[in-house]
Amino acid sequence: MILAKKRLLLWFIAIGWLGTMSGCGIYSFTGISIDYSLIKTVSIDFFPDESANDGLSIGGPSNMSQLFTETLRDYFQQNTQLEVVPVNGDLHFEGEIKYYRNQPQATTTGDQANLGDEAGIMRLSIGVFVIFENRVEESEGFKKEFSFFGDYDPRRTTLPNEEPRLIEEIFRQIILDIFGESVASW
Repeated sequence: MILAKKRLLLWFIAIGWLGTMSGCGIYSFTGISIDYSLIKTVSIDFFPDESANDGLSIGGPSNMSQLFTETLRDYFQQNTQLEVVPVNGDLHFEGEIKYYRNQPQATTTGDQANLGDEAGIMRLSIGVFVIFENRVEESEGFKKEFSFFGDYDPRRTTLPNEEPRLIEEIFRQIILDIFGESVASW
């Protein structure tokens, strides 16, 4: 009976502590470390697609810049209490899509002896350069490139068939990394 009372007391203490910590707006279960009493807004500039200037890139789809920018804005809107504003946010993001590359990663030998090797795995890689300003805590800003990739089998499908899925997966990971680097204490 005493053990049950101790557990119940510890449970209430833990619930009270968690309520206090999440109520102050500095830490949450998602790892967000934003002091909402100081930081209230975020602005995210349009991220142009500069991948065609890379020299190695094939250039992404025409809607890639819009897709990345809107997905980043949506992520902040859904996962923070910050108001997304067009300009001069307390937190500010700008940058560009630096590269969009589709390159072979593994070769396989064809079934016929007179044919050469072919790509067994193709990798779509996207790199995004980000400038982050925390206008309240200026020392927390950064300039950094984030990148990720997705693979597909060119013997079974084509890039145009896989491109929407791969871009979505790659952007999801890049945005998680940007979010983690800028406002989460992971």
